[in-house]
Amino acid sequence: DNLDVVRWRQSLGQNIFALNNSAKFLSENGIHVDYQVLVDARHENKSFLGWADRYLISSQCHPSLFDSVNPADTLLWQPVLPGIEAKDRYIYNTDREHTEIGGGTTVGLSAMCLAYTLGYRKIHLFGYDSSHRENAGHAYNQALNANDPLCYVTFDGKRYKCSIAMAKQAELFPILLEAMLDRGVIVTIDGDGLLPDTMRQQQP
Repeated sequence: DNLDVVRWRQSLGQNIFALNNSAKFLSENGIHVDYQVLVDARHENKSFLGWADRYLISSQCHPSLFDSVNPADTLLWQPVLPGIEAKDRYIYNTDREHTEIGGGTTVGLSAMCLAYTLGYRKIHLFGYDSSHRENAGHAYNQALNANDPLCYVTFDGKRYKCSIAMAKQAELFPILLEAMLDRGVIVTIDGDGLLPDTMRQQQP
């Protein structure tokens, strides 16, 4: 729905962070991808690569992903997960400064934290609907998620079909948003669906 708006924003010099296979979808529609963010541990996600200038790949991703990209174009990042702390020498075997990346529940929340860490203070979100449109979970065919467990969420009298992960994302998004607003970040959302609808309802 918003490809023309994304192209317009890119024409203004704004950088594009693509999540998972949306990098290919954007590239096929004439939109250059600056960063591609990946979190999921499945080796099948290797097929998502090849459509961005730089790759932000989580340490929990399958090793085959790292074998498929140029290390000079790749940033390895460590998500904050339960049980992992900065003092854990198995993870942080260095005295150099480092940043822990929060938002690890979904690639969408993690991408927001990565953008912030890289210095971005204005973040505009597309595709953060956190729900299905009829039977479609993505703007493009995404066979890897075809068998994701689904649930229904009701908000303000409207019923939304969601994957379990996306329902959780909609629940956690306000917490991350508040933290970002407290740090001077401007966050805006395009589109419709569970997450945008709940956020707009909360506007004063």
